[in-house]
Amino acid sequence: MSTLNKPHGSPIKGLWGGLGVVGLLGLIYCLLALGGLQPSPLQAHTLILYGVYCAVIVASAIGILRWKRWGLYALGSATFSLGVIGLFQNSLSPQDALIGLGVAALAVILLRPGWRYFD
Repeated sequence: MSTLNKPHGSPIKGLWGGLGVVGLLGLIYCLLALGGLQPSPLQAHTLILYGVYCAVIVASAIGILRWKRWGLYALGSATFSLGVIGLFQNSLSPQDALIGLGVAALAVILLRPGWRYFD
């Protein structure tokens, strides 16, 4: 079965599509803030970090919607990395880092039944 024809349930498809849209909006915000077109309280290095993370989110959402395992691995790696870097930079509290890891864990729980469909 082609990966593009494998079944995604509507709630799951909406979740990953929504994640892609949020990632795209975050990337646009970071680019505008770095270009000086949008005021931001964040420092440039933090905006770059979040911009890269948002770009990975967009790519991951597309990969997951196309049933590619690299999308899952990229999302998990980026979320874990952002949490660790954010803790060391003091831009994330431990609670925020745990929320991020909780969201990643929820994604694993939601996708576990369909793992066999991923290439």
